[in-house]
Amino acid sequence: MEKYTLIKKEELPELNAEGCVYIHKCGARVVHIKTCDGNKVFYIAFPTLPKNDKGYPHITEHSVLCGSEKYRLKDPFNILDKGSINTYLNAITYSDKTVYPVASTSEKDFETLMRVYIDAVHKPLIYENEGIYRQEGWNSNGKELNGIVLNEMKGSLSDPESYLYQMCKKELFKGTPYEYYSAGLPEAISKGTWEELKNFHKEYYHGSRAVVYLYGDMDISKYLKILDEEYFSEYDYREPYSYPNVTGSGKKCFTAYKGEVDEECAVICYNIGENNDPVLSYALEILIASAVNCEGSVFKKMITEKGLGTDINAAVDDYGHLTVVSVAVKNLKCDADTLYNELNKLWRELDKEKLGIKWTAAKNSALFFLKARDFGYKPEGLLYGLMLMDTVMSGEYRFEVLNFAECFEKAEKADIKKTIREYFLDKGCIGVLKKGDEQNTEEIPPQNDGSLIIYHEQTDSEEAVNSIQVTKPSDIKKEPKQIEYECLGENTFIPLKTDDIIYVDLYFDGGALTDEELTALGVYPSAIHAYDTELMDRLA
Repeated sequence: MEKYTLIKKEELPELNAEGCVYIHKCGARVVHIKTCDGNKVFYIAFPTLPKNDKGYPHITEHSVLCGSEKYRLKDPFNILDKGSINTYLNAITYSDKTVYPVASTSEKDFETLMRVYIDAVHKPLIYENEGIYRQEGWNSNGKELNGIVLNEMKGSLSDPESYLYQMCKKELFKGTPYEYYSAGLPEAISKGTWEELKNFHKEYYHGSRAVVYLYGDMDISKYLKILDEEYFSEYDYREPYSYPNVTGSGKKCFTAYKGEVDEECAVICYNIGENNDPVLSYALEILIASAVNCEGSVFKKMITEKGLGTDINAAVDDYGHLTVVSVAVKNLKCDADTLYNELNKLWRELDKEKLGIKWTAAKNSALFFLKARDFGYKPEGLLYGLMLMDTVMSGEYRFEVLNFAECFEKAEKADIKKTIREYFLDKGCIGVLKKGDEQNTEEIPPQNDGSLIIYHEQTDSEEAVNSIQVTKPSDIKKEPKQIEYECLGENTFIPLKTDDIIYVDLYFDGGALTDEELTALGVYPSAIHAYDTELMDRLA
């Protein structure tokens, strides 16, 4: 522990936990959420702001998981996925950062996952084997281009709205690093080189720039020691990474063309600025849900009633240093200026009174989601870590975003008219995607897949395979989880902490209904959702 300085310690009552921030002498930051949750979570993250569209953040994310100095395997990720009892195992590239998360309920399994990931980002085999880059990034056999990331992005950007969203961000942030797509544009990926990939890793994956997150019931001193001895101790101190300041802009407009577009669509992106205000983030989520996304919203009514398109949806992207709100219109039936002016008119007229019960419904739904802690396949500890990530990476060690009730109370009282004036009114970049006569003019570079062929011919040694301690049945605890309960007569009561949420199930006897009526009954909830929006708002 002498290599670390504890700089922040705070009670987190809504999580029944305690949050701590440690800084290693090299400058790396470690966040620990101390809680009784046995589903332990670890991630290590780095700022990876791109300098071009060659996709180095994305390709690096793939490549470092293709073996490392201690675990000289071609695919340790696959071995971990099959040979552990992990509850989560992944790697994610965001617009300006990359994160490597794992989770497990087994102490031994969790430690193995953590050690493999630490060594992967610390000493990957990409420095000694070009075949890894050719496999994960791109390669040419002289006749066609291939590569995992290259093909992945061709598929992802074939979706018109996804493609237009990236083009819109390119226009909105022109002249700044945020104009580049961290996942990579296919036409740029094939211009990348192995040397540039290695330089990218060397610059951004320095230990001083790492942000580590640990969550759950654990001996934190044990894991801080592992991090120091196996990673941080090899690095000298560096100043924390500083994100560029990117200010907002007025209206921008452009037209893009794509060959496989069946119908025109439009996307408008708004730059909200630095993601350092959780109250603003929650307020934006409520605003967008109530004004745009819910059935019968003022934006959906305007789009359909005026025949400007068939549907409209919006999203808040706040997983980067900058928050971006995007609004997409399907099957566009007007020009860009008409759409922009109509949306601008709505923004100008919008207030809480106009949103009415939809504002309260959106707020309650968002708060219920966080209080219920039903995050699907993601461990709850991971979601909390992702919510904290950008704050810590920016050098602001605050746990405010995890104080849900307090943040939502402030968000509900936010001055929405002021928020709209500051971030939406007369602002934003609008792009329209139209069908174009695309011709395949892609030049195929000379053959460069020699190292890839050699790499594919290699096999993992028995020693390398055994270097990862896979979980054995004997490692899994056999004791069943004990659930507290109380029997009163014929009733059984199980006490559960529900964070002020009251769950009620109502049952009705349908024995008198015919088969046709039972079939119709199954459609009834969907019909209510679509046609009785006032009732659905009240239920929310």
